[in-house]
Amino acid sequence: MDIKKKILSKLIDTDEEFLYIISHHPIVYLPLMIISILGIIILFFLYNFLSVYFPRFATYFIWFLTLFLYFYFVLGFLDIYLDALVVTSRSVVIYQWYWLFKNTIDVLDFEAIESIFADQSWLIDILFNKGDLNIRRAWHTNIFPDVYNPNKVANELNSLIFKQQVSEEEEISEENNENFDEEKVKLLAKAMLEVMKEMK
Repeated sequence: MDIKKKILSKLIDTDEEFLYIISHHPIVYLPLMIISILGIIILFFLYNFLSVYFPRFATYFIWFLTLFLYFYFVLGFLDIYLDALVVTSRSVVIYQWYWLFKNTIDVLDFEAIESIFADQSWLIDILFNKGDLNIRRAWHTNIFPDVYNPNKVANELNSLIFKQQVSEEEEISEENNENFDEEKVKLLAKAMLEVMKEMK
């Protein structure tokens, strides 16, 4: 089982089966990587400078900054990695994790979803084939940003939701037909009993 799927199944407490997990485009990690690399370079030069004048203080200070940079990287990575749009057998779940402070879970039933469409608004979006997924409902539109190949994902989700809605409608009509047949049989049996009583 995928690690992300395991983590999300713990965070999103549901008995529904996970069909798809959609994550952010890998390019979203780039600013975090650049900041972390620049931080390491600055720490290196800062240590060389401070160790000349304050050798004892420099070690503790640099260790503190290194620890801070490490936690910043880990929490920033998790902030991007744990964000997911999860498609289950009955709904679309948007999970967003905000560092250690909070997380949000939006559960959108298939019946409430009118359409899913992609939005690529910048040249960078077109170059890197990324964009936002917009999930339109009657009163609100939910946005899951920075998805890889958003047009393909939107088409797949629309067809999946349509298939699920059609299969649910077929199940309901089959149940109605079964109930209708049972009622017909009961009425027929009752009528036959009445006829038999009259014949006696």
